[in-house]
Amino acid sequence: KQWYQRRVAITAGETGDHWKTRLQMEKSLAIKVPNIRHQVLNLKLFQQVLLGEGVMERYISPDEAQLVRSTFAEIYNLGIDEAGDRAAQLAFDDPTGWVLKPSKEGGGNNVWENAMLQKLEQLRGRKEREAFVLMKRLNPPHVPNRFIKNGPR
Repeated sequence: KQWYQRRVAITAGETGDHWKTRLQMEKSLAIKVPNIRHQVLNLKLFQQVLLGEGVMERYISPDEAQLVRSTFAEIYNLGIDEAGDRAAQLAFDDPTGWVLKPSKEGGGNNVWENAMLQKLEQLRGRKEREAFVLMKRLNPPHVPNRFIKNGPR
């Protein structure tokens, strides 16, 4: 038995050889962490496609699809077109309400508030903008709590 663990981020530098190796691993009996299904499902661009009108309805009822959609934050493509420009404008109109996310996963790559606006300015009209999505910022409720520790404060 083999154990295969891989970083979560998918980068533009990965080659066809990488994907051939990945396919061979996926076909093997090795324990894959993450497996390709989980890795792809974690991609924001994939989530955006999955949430598109009629996509989930191919597999589940419309009521179930609506319920699943309600668990996701709003997400917009930043393509170099009118729809992408409208999505980018949402960030300029409300920079604290949105987060810019690259298609990389694994955390630590999100761009927030003023830095997000600067990044969107840099990407204006550039094909690289397509590698990002704009996602509604989640604002969980503040819940006061206490941290208890043995020893001095």
